[in-house]
Amino acid sequence: MIKQTEIKRISEFHGVPKSQIDKDWVLSYLLYAIISMPELKDIMIFKGGTCLKKCYFPDYRFSEDLDFTILDSQYIFNTRIVNKIMKKATELSFDENYNRGILFKLKKIEPTQSKDEEQGFKVYIHYWGADHRKNDLPSANSISWHHTIKLDINHTEEIIFPVKQLTINHNFSDKLNFVDAIVNSYSIEEVLSEKLRSLIQRKYTSPRDCYDIWYLKNNYENLNWAEIKKAFFRKMESKDIIFEGHEQLLNSKKEKILKHHWENQLQNQFSKENLPDYNTVISELKQFLIKLFEN
Repeated sequence: MIKQTEIKRISEFHGVPKSQIDKDWVLSYLLYAIISMPELKDIMIFKGGTCLKKCYFPDYRFSEDLDFTILDSQYIFNTRIVNKIMKKATELSFDENYNRGILFKLKKIEPTQSKDEEQGFKVYIHYWGADHRKNDLPSANSISWHHTIKLDINHTEEIIFPVKQLTINHNFSDKLNFVDAIVNSYSIEEVLSEKLRSLIQRKYTSPRDCYDIWYLKNNYENLNWAEIKKAFFRKMESKDIIFEGHEQLLNSKKEKILKHHWENQLQNQFSKENLPDYNTVISELKQFLIKLFEN
């Protein structure tokens, strides 16, 4: 456990809500719990925005959920498995001075589908983290459990690039708990190929996806965009999505939606001073995508 004062100090330093810092701390332990379980550590491949922060860029934007591709398409995430994950995360975060670790409560497990095909599972977990006084405990009613983390697990995704074995970035005073934590993770190229497809696949275009692509193209050196583009087309084909041109990725309709949701979706993940400018990101990203897909 860490002290509530540490949550407050880091929150003030980054200019984001305390709840976001508390969630970031809890996310590390849930991730560590998953990779500590022999039945999961080799088949759960970490990906998405939280992977970028926890495995690549410690000072990256804050994130909300844990996303995975699972290699065993027959593996079923049921209550028994989730309870084991929650119990392990509580054990890993246990502090004798507090006589407890993080507390968890399963909200629900939802199978996910696309075009009548099972895709995986979404698991919603309530948690009671460190943003409380030492002896505060949640009551039995659900109102006290108002913070939630989602695990998004997909078993239909094709992984194209080699998987990376990476350490977990945990920028808190209990970071020594994570010295042996190694997680199987997407490469940056894999992340980008899926992020590009998401611009077309999602029902709504996510500001987070746009920011991530823009940031990575500007800050990660030696990216092989020809290979990323090939992987994008393979991932499109695997989902039976036809590519018709760069206008599918960003267009006036999508830009209108992006602008409307930009600040609302990103404001808790950056300080107000560091919130990326919508016009800059979208203008630069649009020109980049046109060039990338012009041939």
